[in-house]
Amino acid sequence: MRRRVNTWSQIEMISTRLNNMFTTDDYAPEFARFADLAIEYELTREENRQLRAQNNMLEETMIVIADANSQIIERVSQLTTANAEELSKNMRKISSSLTSLGLSETALAAKALKFSSSIVGSAVNPLVFDATADPKYRELAEKIDLWQGLSRAKTVLPVGRPVTGQRITSPFGQRVDPITGHDGAVHRGIDFSGAVGTPLLAVSPGKVSFAGEKAGFGKTVEIDHGLGFSTLYAHLSRINVERGEIVKARQIVGLAGESGRSSGPHLHYEIRYNNRPFNPYNFVMGAPDEEKKPDADAAQQTKGK
Repeated sequence: MRRRVNTWSQIEMISTRLNNMFTTDDYAPEFARFADLAIEYELTREENRQLRAQNNMLEETMIVIADANSQIIERVSQLTTANAEELSKNMRKISSSLTSLGLSETALAAKALKFSSSIVGSAVNPLVFDATADPKYRELAEKIDLWQGLSRAKTVLPVGRPVTGQRITSPFGQRVDPITGHDGAVHRGIDFSGAVGTPLLAVSPGKVSFAGEKAGFGKTVEIDHGLGFSTLYAHLSRINVERGEIVKARQIVGLAGESGRSSGPHLHYEIRYNNRPFNPYNFVMGAPDEEKKPDADAAQQTKGK
């Protein structure tokens, strides 16, 4: 009886499985599931093998990229450092004047990056990296910003002599008034010798902010160079530019004379920062006279006044 009961149970189980095979769509016998799993296993092994090969290739590529990246960063860092040092060296003669105006090299460079004009182009956004970035990128960004900022500042700053081959006859500061003879007169610029008609030159590019008669100064030209710096030419015999005109470096802006309150033919020259005169001597002596001749064509572009 036990054997019969066991046999009936086995027959019933077999009957149930056969019934499921023919009546249930998602039924899969054990042997079929095992076969499918074996196929999936082999596919997974092959995919893993291919992924390992790709990872190895990526690792090799990343090593090459990292090496190239390090070389590029090192070379750019060397270039920016060398160029920034060269610019700093060129500006060393005016560094004390900049310091007296409250401008460090870093502050001047940052200001120059924000400056926008037709001369230097649009403002430049400083390079910014996330705080989690490698410090070498932030250091390189600082060097690039300093280099680019100083380069733009060098173009803008009115460094050089406004007249060729003429000596300084009166310095900045207190002096004896040349007309009244009284002591303690304040001279807000420096005077250059020069006969009537001596060409006067823009020391850097800029925009003419004033061209005409000014009390005490006579015929006067003022140029806005940007970054807060402007230059003033006074006692002219002739003005060769017009208000609003963009002038180039070494362009003739007028001719020396003795108009206004003057004791004789000369150029009264001022440099101002935020409209306040300061001693322009270091700026005048900060660059040698240009060897090339003044821009005669520019002098003919506008009518004299």
